[in-house]
Amino acid sequence: MCNQLENLLSQNKQWALEKTKSQKDFFNELTKGQSPDFLWIGCSDSRVSPSEITNASSGKIFVHRNIANVVSLEDKSVASVLYYGIEALKIPNIIVCGHTHCGGIMAAMDDKEITFLEPWLIRLRKIYQQHKNFILQFEDAEKKAEEFAKISVREQIKNLLAFDFIAEKVEKQSLFLHGLIHHIAKGELEKVEN
Repeated sequence: MCNQLENLLSQNKQWALEKTKSQKDFFNELTKGQSPDFLWIGCSDSRVSPSEITNASSGKIFVHRNIANVVSLEDKSVASVLYYGIEALKIPNIIVCGHTHCGGIMAAMDDKEITFLEPWLIRLRKIYQQHKNFILQFEDAEKKAEEFAKISVREQIKNLLAFDFIAEKVEKQSLFLHGLIHHIAKGELEKVEN
């Protein structure tokens, strides 16, 4: 077995021991089910782990991650997570969280074709083209990418409303949609206003 996997398994055992010491029934409670407060749609980036950056306990955030937190009706994976989270688990909040230094955002701005990423990048490129004049007014490349990431979060929230079961609940105010950006250099989340 490779050293990285050995280390990961060792860290897991240490985590499980520490959890059991501090909360004797922690794992027994987890087996009883989940009732998350949030459904989190985020990027697959390894630096943006939802539970870690929010200091949330296990069972509080139901997570779907993909390239640059894209929401699309055609994506059966995100659609399944949304449906199960909203209809079965009755989660009252959906968060779309983008982040700074996002490879998907930067790839969409570069307009280079990257074969396996194209289903996500095509959607991002359309958003970029619609908002290009605004984004290009910023001189700094990092600031351009950050502003594009915020715009994309707003657009993904609009895309959530294309799912009828979400739009109905938002209209009845039994479901709330939120946009966030995680600033990797600071470790902080920022609310993205619509």
